[in-house]
Amino acid sequence: VLHPDDLDKINQSIADSATHLTPWHCEYRVCLPSGNIIWVVGHATPRREPDGSTIWHGYITDITERKEAESQLQKMQVHLQQVNQKLSQLLNIDSLTKIANRRCFNLRLKQEWLRLQRNQKPLSLILFDVDYFKNYNDHYGHPQGDICLTRIAQCVKKAVKRPADLVARYGGEEFVVILPDTDEQGAIAVAQRINLAVTKLAIAHQTSEIADHVTVSVGIATQIPQADKSVKTLIAQADTALYQAKKQGRNQVVSSASLGSGAD
Repeated sequence: VLHPDDLDKINQSIADSATHLTPWHCEYRVCLPSGNIIWVVGHATPRREPDGSTIWHGYITDITERKEAESQLQKMQVHLQQVNQKLSQLLNIDSLTKIANRRCFNLRLKQEWLRLQRNQKPLSLILFDVDYFKNYNDHYGHPQGDICLTRIAQCVKKAVKRPADLVARYGGEEFVVILPDTDEQGAIAVAQRINLAVTKLAIAHQTSEIADHVTVSVGIATQIPQADKSVKTLIAQADTALYQAKKQGRNQVVSSASLGSGAD
């Protein structure tokens, strides 16, 4: 009548109890003649007989209702975990591009700032947006504009390869990349890779004033976080570098370090 999947467990528990003369306790399934399966728990105390055999005195209790309740509770917990994961995604993922959103970016940047402030390691930020995107939307329509942004977001996510890095939508046609433990030269290399990846998409842009395809302008800022500064300083530097990239003709990468003290 013992469930075949529980036989090894039952036999091992009995052997352990007999060997050490310790109380026997085991939960297992029983197959009734009706075809139903119930859960039981056994409790017994072993006693060694003069002939060397072992006899157990105890009882077995039906715990089927408790097991069913535990099973339902476990299912509910799994369901709640799935719901929480979906809620977390809704809170942290941009609904259009399916990359991190502004909220997620803000949280991660603060976390990395504090971590790298303790470790005194560099933190780099890349800020970029699509050149003449208003012209693109006016010419091709907003649905096509949404497709364009999604393609760019996904291609940049592939170009930024380290698990610790974060690609996020900053707002509108503007995107941002957090690069922990990355100095200026490393950030420039990633920015150039992003620029090339977008160019290789070859998304037609007939109303661009600089190319026949979609391009991006990129600004970079790098700091070793300090207690007397904040993440706003880093963002402002990246924004200044992005503005300079646009001012110099767009479709290029500019680092705030190249702008001198004016970028502070």
